[in-house]
Amino acid sequence: MGAASNLYLTEKIGFGKSAQTRLYRQGAAVQVAMYAIMSPAPPFPVLCVTYVVNGLVIAVQVRAART
Repeated sequence: MGAASNLYLTEKIGFGKSAQTRLYRQGAAVQVAMYAIMSPAPPFPVLCVTYVVNGLVIAVQVRAART
């Protein structure tokens, strides 16, 4: 899922230094939000969704860091 979302986001946002910076900032903001949702120990389904979203964000950030 992370690889597929990377292809879509690359086409949408583009390549280059400014696009990578944008991905880093947006990814960091989403990660902060996901960890804030996880911290008070929500119900299990909410926890599962936040882990999936956080995993996708980390995959996108790793791809942006390697280009």
